[in-house]
Amino acid sequence: NIMSVARDPGKRSKVAVKSNNAAIGAVGTCVGPMGGRIQSIIKELGFEKIDVLEWHEDPKSFISNAL
Repeated sequence: NIMSVARDPGKRSKVAVKSNNAAIGAVGTCVGPMGGRIQSIIKELGFEKIDVLEWHEDPKSFISNAL
């Protein structure tokens, strides 16, 4: 699930994701094998940087991971 998105168009996006299944890594699933899934999105956005990070309910953990 995508929990949050922040974007500075043309420069960088940050996408926070969460998996409902503890056995499945949300970040790895979004990025895909060898970055294949995320690379197609990066190309569509004009090679904008995209950070995919794990969502945490605890704001302190979430913010430290986002930085």
